[in-house]
Amino acid sequence: MSHVAVQQEKSMHSDYQCSVIINSGSGTLNAQETVQALKSSQPHLQIEHFHIIEGDVNPEKAMKEWFDNAAKAGHAVIVAGGDGTLSLGIKFAIEYDVPIAVLGMGTFNLFARHYNLPVDPLIQIQSLNKYALTHVSMCFANNTPFTTSAAFGLYPEIIEEREYYQEQFGFRSQATGYFAGLLTFLKNRPSMRFKFTDQGEVFNHESLVFMATHNRIHLENLGFDISNAQLEEEFALVSINPETLSEKLRLVMKGSVGTLNEDPNVHLVMRKEIILDADQEFLDCAVDGEILRFNTPVKIERRTNALRLFLPNT
Repeated sequence: MSHVAVQQEKSMHSDYQCSVIINSGSGTLNAQETVQALKSSQPHLQIEHFHIIEGDVNPEKAMKEWFDNAAKAGHAVIVAGGDGTLSLGIKFAIEYDVPIAVLGMGTFNLFARHYNLPVDPLIQIQSLNKYALTHVSMCFANNTPFTTSAAFGLYPEIIEEREYYQEQFGFRSQATGYFAGLLTFLKNRPSMRFKFTDQGEVFNHESLVFMATHNRIHLENLGFDISNAQLEEEFALVSINPETLSEKLRLVMKGSVGTLNEDPNVHLVMRKEIILDADQEFLDCAVDGEILRFNTPVKIERRTNALRLFLPNT
């Protein structure tokens, strides 16, 4: 399966010195096990620094500094962690134009799986010497990159409620997140009114949830089969707009078995760029699970060759 638009270039083990960033709170391997696995299975990697995100370390502030240092030194960076950690690393890789490799060690690993990277952390580490540098496309919402999705409407509220309930229960789990999301989704909420500028035409649209995504695994979970090759060129716009409680319950049932694509209240179109507006100064957006507030209008776009990413040399 093709997942890039341009040819691969330099290899990780022979052409770059590396810094490694590890989130100690992600995955089945702890930070020291990850360090040891990298040292033992990849003796030819030119690793200059290991950075661990743990305790009171502020991930965003620390990563910004580490990527700044890597850019000045001409190093590549390996980031190990869950989707949130990888998303943050990719944000700074784009900002500082630093080549990046990812080790998906979270629960879902949507970004890593999109590029068919191994699921097992040890196999990922053992495969690094086969990686070569590639330029890949990325999506942006008002110049903020996202690796999986940017979602508007009810979705930011679902994320906030999920965080609230997980804090109340005192632990984080998929079950707690699903329960919180379900409660929020079933509440009586009006659809939001959006105004779109699409290929020069302006039209109005109502939707309870409106999402832009360019992640193949995320789309598969919704029931849509979109190839990596197409997602290198365009992103998917998914609109979900149930009007009654029974329609919401039907969506919940279809969502549980990955067939949302069959529901008449779910629509998908592919685009390279769209401008989203509303009758308000700001729009809240869940960007890869983090709530951000954007000034309106919001420009969502696909940029080619935006990220220098190490991928298996096929």
